[in-house]
Amino acid sequence: PLLFKKLSPAGGSIRYKDWIVSFPEYSVPESTWIFIKEVAIEIPPGLSGSGNGIVIIGGSMPLLKKFKIVHGENGDLYRIGKMRVIYSKDGGSNWGTYAFLEDTTLPTIKVMSKKKVLARVIDNQSGIDARSLEVFIDNQWIPASYDPDNGVISFNKGLSPKRHKIEISIRDNAGNKRQVNYTIRP
Repeated sequence: PLLFKKLSPAGGSIRYKDWIVSFPEYSVPESTWIFIKEVAIEIPPGLSGSGNGIVIIGGSMPLLKKFKIVHGENGDLYRIGKMRVIYSKDGGSNWGTYAFLEDTTLPTIKVMSKKKVLARVIDNQSGIDARSLEVFIDNQWIPASYDPDNGVISFNKGLSPKRHKIEISIRDNAGNKRQVNYTIRP
């Protein structure tokens, strides 16, 4: 069944089956009808969950603030898009299909150079937790840089021309940790 509910600028909560969608005050500029329906979803690779989601449609009215979705299942909230999954711990910022899923895939670390500390990290589900980055050279922690726009980890300070043992570890926003070890010779 489809639920129709009027949402005003005062905000409010809408209950639909086991789902609760809460809109803060001034989420919409004027009163509008909200349509909510539970749907079966295809779970993307690397995620697990019940396979049930919720579609939230607000007509042509734009959303001005994030709404919050609560459901009785474990996992984190994901917006299911046309081709990809968008992770959202706090709730939705657009009308669309949402589901509570669990990211079970480790992030990827690709070593880009064996001459210096240079690697790319990728996580297509919940995203990279940049605060979790740790880089060690010869068992000593170093302050490496991380560029979240292109996923590159680098450390370009002068290293002696001997072999160095490198260890890089990082977690995604779901807590999955990846670690790589390799040797470089500048």
